[in-house]
Amino acid sequence: MFTTVFLDVDNTLLDFHKCSLASLRQGFADFGLTWTEDFPTTFHTVNDGLWRQLEAGEIPSRKALFDIRFDRIFEAAGIECDGKAFEARFQQLLGESHEPVEGALELLQYLAGKYTLCAASNSAYQHQINRLKAAGML
Repeated sequence: MFTTVFLDVDNTLLDFHKCSLASLRQGFADFGLTWTEDFPTTFHTVNDGLWRQLEAGEIPSRKALFDIRFDRIFEAAGIECDGKAFEARFQQLLGESHEPVEGALELLQYLAGKYTLCAASNSAYQHQINRLKAAGML
């Protein structure tokens, strides 16, 4: 009999794509950049590739990934911007984002009391705690 359920935070409880899009848009506004509708595709293409490189050991750490991520994304998009400064703001904004996946709250309500619920994530602990708390899922 199962007693414990592990749930991934991003794209199971919280919609990472909606959260990242809102964080990107706000970052663009904060840095005075012109938003284009094709930027999210560039972001996801480069970002996903970098995460695959990290998983393959081609990038040594998450910190190293974050150090280069937006420089690479902006280069691919033809945008001049300080990638490290944008990364810092993006991380701050993402840490405040909390758009739930449709049905996630109802799922948690159904499981609560029946099972021990555990959140799993490859993101920073406090970052995810803040997001879950803001979404009413903690």
